[in-house]
Amino acid sequence: MKRALVVDDTKTIRLLLTKALEHKGYITAVAGNGQGAMELLKATTYDVVFLDMKMPGISGKQVLEWMVQRGILTPVVVITAFATVKNAVECTRLGVYAYLQKPFTVEKIHRLLEELEPARSSATQEAGLLLEAGHWEKALPLLTSALAVSPANPEIYRLMGMAYRQSGRAEQASKFQKTYEIMK
Repeated sequence: MKRALVVDDTKTIRLLLTKALEHKGYITAVAGNGQGAMELLKATTYDVVFLDMKMPGISGKQVLEWMVQRGILTPVVVITAFATVKNAVECTRLGVYAYLQKPFTVEKIHRLLEELEPARSSATQEAGLLLEAGHWEKALPLLTSALAVSPANPEIYRLMGMAYRQSGRAEQASKFQKTYEIMK
């Protein structure tokens, strides 16, 4: 099951995003501020995070920087009513998946989610084919990117284990295989 986190200090935005995500099959958690978002991100892995930039207390940018520092590579969709080039550049530098300006529509959210899905599956499929051909050195970067996009997908962990096994790194292979066994 896919998981999403919605972080916004406006209740109506949280509700709109939650309904749109649930319509697409996501289990959705919500936080009304940056501190709540960080607590949820410590406890659970998500497939996507919708993150408001301007919130009282800990800002969305601070949450994003915190995620990067902790190695949380979940795709982030930045949502903001205050779109600036500087903000967009900073968010891009921090690795955000998309930048969504308020007001937005449910259709726009659904399009973003649909764009996210093929990126997950095509990279994983390509990596699997490369591993079958013995090209772990080409598969590993694809799998690393796929893991950043979809950390809750057990198939990626299985393939990462295969890639590390082919590369001769047994310890890493074992860690990914164990994670796969737990997740499946």
